Amino acid sequence: MNVYEASRKISENNSVISDKIINVIELNKERISGNELYEAAISQKSEKIRWFNFNRAVSLKRLKRTGLRSVSIIGVLGLILWIWPDFIRTGYSRVIKLENFEESELTINFKILNDSLKVEAGKDFILKFEAGGRDYIGEAGLFIGGKNLKADKIDGSLEFTFKAVNNPVAFRLYAGKIRSQAFRLEVMHKPEISNIRITVIPPSYTGLSAIESEGDGNIEIPAGSRIVWNFRTVFTDEMFFCMQDTTGLRVEGNTAEKEGTFYRDQDYSVKCVNKDGLSTEYFYRVSTVKDLFPEIEISERIDSLNKSVVFVEGSIQDDYGFNKLELITENDKKEEIELIEINKEQIYQLFYSEIIPDTTAKSYFFRIWDNDKNGGPKFTESRKILLKKKTRDELAAENTVKAEKVADGMEESISSVEELEDKIMKFRMERLSGSLKPWEVQERVKEINDMKDILLKMIEGFQQENAEYTDNEQLLEQEQEIADKAREIEQLLENLIDDELKQLLEEFQKLEKEYKEQEANELSEKLEINMEKLKEQMEMGLELLRKFELEKEILRDAKELEKMAEEINTGTLNDSITSKVLDDFKKWEEKFENSLKKNQEFSKPLSLEDLASERKSTRDSLNTMNEAKEAGKKEAGKKASSRLKKLSREVSSMLQSGGEEDKVVDIEEIRQIRNALNDFSKVQEELNGRMGSVNLISPVASDLIREQKILESKFDKIRDSLKSLGYKQPMIAAMLGEEMFHVETSMRSIFQSFSTGRMPTVRIEQNRIMSNANILVLKLDEIIKSTENQKGSGSGKNSFTDSKKKSKGEQQGSEEISETRSQQESLKQQLKGAIQQMKQGKGSKQGRKELSQMLGEREMMRKAAERLSQGGMLGKDAKERLMQALEMMKEVEKDIIYDRMGDHTIEKDEWIRTRLLEAENAERERENENRRESKEFKGEFAPNELLINPTPQQNKPYRQTLKYRDLKLKKYYQEKYDQYIQSTRKR
Repeated sequence: MNVYEASRKISENNSVISDKIINVIELNKERISGNELYEAAISQKSEKIRWFNFNRAVSLKRLKRTGLRSVSIIGVLGLILWIWPDFIRTGYSRVIKLENFEESELTINFKILNDSLKVEAGKDFILKFEAGGRDYIGEAGLFIGGKNLKADKIDGSLEFTFKAVNNPVAFRLYAGKIRSQAFRLEVMHKPEISNIRITVIPPSYTGLSAIESEGDGNIEIPAGSRIVWNFRTVFTDEMFFCMQDTTGLRVEGNTAEKEGTFYRDQDYSVKCVNKDGLSTEYFYRVSTVKDLFPEIEISERIDSLNKSVVFVEGSIQDDYGFNKLELITENDKKEEIELIEINKEQIYQLFYSEIIPDTTAKSYFFRIWDNDKNGGPKFTESRKILLKKKTRDELAAENTVKAEKVADGMEESISSVEELEDKIMKFRMERLSGSLKPWEVQERVKEINDMKDILLKMIEGFQQENAEYTDNEQLLEQEQEIADKAREIEQLLENLIDDELKQLLEEFQKLEKEYKEQEANELSEKLEINMEKLKEQMEMGLELLRKFELEKEILRDAKELEKMAEEINTGTLNDSITSKVLDDFKKWEEKFENSLKKNQEFSKPLSLEDLASERKSTRDSLNTMNEAKEAGKKEAGKKASSRLKKLSREVSSMLQSGGEEDKVVDIEEIRQIRNALNDFSKVQEELNGRMGSVNLISPVASDLIREQKILESKFDKIRDSLKSLGYKQPMIAAMLGEEMFHVETSMRSIFQSFSTGRMPTVRIEQNRIMSNANILVLKLDEIIKSTENQKGSGSGKNSFTDSKKKSKGEQQGSEEISETRSQQESLKQQLKGAIQQMKQGKGSKQGRKELSQMLGEREMMRKAAERLSQGGMLGKDAKERLMQALEMMKEVEKDIIYDRMGDHTIEKDEWIRTRLLEAENAERERENENRRESKEFKGEFAPNELLINPTPQQNKPYRQTLKYRDLKLKKYYQEKYDQYIQSTRKR
């Protein structure tokens, strides 16, 4: 009895464990040595039948009967063997011979047709065999695990399919009741990679650490990295690494290693082979990340502090770092390279550079290099910046155009302000008359806001143009005073829209969404007043700008006279040259007369002279030179050249002295305005005190209203004086404009409050007037103190003067001028002696040394005179003549430096002496005047007659006082009321 029969015997009484016993038996037969999976399965099945007592599986009684039968059978077989010994031998040979699979003499034989009984794990195996013989009845199959599994007949053979074979299978063939010997279907396992560990070692210059990864052979690495593979395998006897060539790997203990360096993308495969002839090939890819080109971006702007410098800000970026950063200046395909310091290891950083262009057009760009050690450093270039410093002539021409654009923009803006004022006035009148429907009110508000938006854009436009204009003035390398004046005009225009006006415009904008009658009334009134103030500021700025341009134009024309003189001196005089100079002078005269006409168009013209006699003398000299014969042409040319230079000096002197008079502010005048404001504030305070105990219906109220009106007229005079100072110095206009506006606004509010009976509001507005007047006094005090301390070094070096008589402790200006004149007289005698020696041919090294000493003394004298002129202690006449003397002193120094001394140099020195003497006399006369220093307001607080209809401009404030109040009258009654007020004022 075999184990299967024993299991059947046991299962006859215990069917629960029969299948489990057979499973354990089959697993035990099929298990492979060292296969943990089989051992675990057998252990699990055994645990489930461990509880069963196999000693009780078969009863003893049945064993006895079985034993007796067995003994009987053995006895019978022994008897047969004794009687027929060949039966056993022949009977055995008639059994199927399975060793060679050939049919024996038995009636059934089996033949397996497969070449081998081996299958790859996980795959199906089709067993093909044949069964035949006399007793074969056509049914055959396999006996597996105690079960007969029928085979299929296909094409004359028998087939049985083993599905997804993962473990060896033991089986027998059967046909009918006959079974073959045991066979075993062996499983062949494919060689495989169970794990890959990859170590990537990047190039040292990248600064990256080694990277380890597991599981996948596909990897991305920096180009030039070294890779180390560590393979772990199963069922593998040999490995091959296939790239461009195939390399065998040594497999030890189921592991293998491979390493290599990669500079580009590469596909590779790994092939595993075992002794069963199975192989597995894996395909992977190494992707290399190239060292990218560095990146650079730049942006440039003009330096706000130095307009001749272009400030460049840039950013650079690379994957691993940098080698160097270069600034390239390209001119005619030639490169000039300048290294810029950077942090080479930082992969992203900002850099800054300054470029100072010259008058030659050049391209500037930056070149950044990376630190690639594999393919060599690579570079990237930024975009090119084409820069060219404009010449003085180009800047001057450009600024002339810009000045016209600014002026046109301001004129257009002034017209827009006037249109907006009219629109607001019309809106208020229509609203007061009640003629507007609600939707029409909203439409009017929208129209006003639209006009306001257009106006703001126009202002922004000419402000931007003026900022560029001012920047160009800073680049012209002219006198600092001119540049400062341009900057002051810019500041005046920049402050046209102050914070208060911005807030007012924003509040009026909100009326489109939510209209409130009372709020609209207040805002429209304030907006109209602000528009008037804005217009005045723009008119002031426009005139200052045009005056500024006119002064520069006259100075440029004066330099043209010097060029004409140089053309006469340097060239060989002939008729063509003399005719050309004469024509140029006629053109100059036309431009000069045109400048004088422009000056007369200003509301406050500059004090310019026509220089008729000087121009006639110069013209006569040029005509004489042009008509002179060849022999006398040279001498006539000298005289004509001298006259041209003298006329040039006269024009410059006129601007610096006479013209400057319109821009020089007398500190004493500021003191008088300050004192007037003090008195104004005191009177306002006294009115405010009396207003507290007065009822509106009281007769005293009418007197107080009349006194407030008189006080308003007095402030108008103070305002006009301050406004006049603002035309001279934009700094004063910008400094005082806001407080003056608040006083005017409060004045208007007082009279409206009177008309509506709001006495508390009257007193509030009076307090505001006093507060703003006191602020004006404080600011004027600051101006006075700063100019007194700096002695005239206000916004420009000649911006202020002081007509106040100096105290006895101070040195008189006439005395200092006298000292300068005496020193100049001594130097003139030295100059005469030096010129005499040169004429006699006695010039020597010692004589040159004396001239050098004399030049140094003259320079010291001139600088002392300049300090005196800038000190603010001289009167206007003395200062004007001293400035003329200073210009001639420079000419004498040039004659000495360039060795062109002669009689004309002595004439210049004599001219200097005359001007110093005139300056001394003028200053002494001023000092001898017995002026009374005023401590109080010099005006009279007498009532001013209010003119109703002299001019529209004078009538406007009165018109507004009558019409812009909060009386809710229909149009008919409003007109009647106006007529009544007009007739009352006339009486």
